[in-house]
Amino acid sequence: TKLAYLSDGEFRVMNAIWSSEKELTQALVMKTVNQTLDKKLNVSTFATYLRRIIRKGYLQKIDHGDGHPTYHPLVSREEYFARTTQEFQERWSKSALLKMAMSCLSRQTQEEKQEFIKTLEDLK
Repeated sequence: TKLAYLSDGEFRVMNAIWSSEKELTQALVMKTVNQTLDKKLNVSTFATYLRRIIRKGYLQKIDHGDGHPTYHPLVSREEYFARTTQEFQERWSKSALLKMAMSCLSRQTQEEKQEFIKTLEDLK
């Protein structure tokens, strides 16, 4: 099943949720996201992001009856990455992934490049 595209703002919200060990309330997700931004999101914009993410099937809102619902991811970060990488390959070509990796690696430190090489060798 193809995942709906996440906008940059929606991705930031999902990233905050994926980074948490527990289900978060809207206030905690918003606080986490705003710590990473230069311009803070207002409550209305943030609530819109949550509604869109839920509608796209990435997130579940769990109502506990106390006025403080929590949010649970329905798609893992790994699953999102795998699907978007696959879609990228299908859209551009099989060799595009290699070109993208080369472009990314050209901006990495020598230590990061060595870690990448070790990871590739471990896959053999």
